[in-house]
Amino acid sequence: KRTLQASVGFLLSRSAFRSFKQRLDYSEYGGAPMLGVKGCVIICHGRSSAKAIKNAIRFAAEFSRQRLAEKIQSSIAELHSREATLVKA
Repeated sequence: KRTLQASVGFLLSRSAFRSFKQRLDYSEYGGAPMLGVKGCVIICHGRSSAKAIKNAIRFAAEFSRQRLAEKIQSSIAELHSREATLVKA
């Protein structure tokens, strides 16, 4: 607010900062997938807000709908197969 240039800069960058803040806010995601188990497991913080739990459920549904566990498993199997081929060569 000290200068006009600073005020204009703030107004132009406000939406970018808001978007950045949302990307860092854990409650926007709600949790993280637990890999190494069969199926969809989302780990949430014990003090998660209602918004975080709602988003974790939404994330779990999308994770399941897109069959991400199966895709991750097949990608890892493919990497192991490539590694075995390289080791033999």
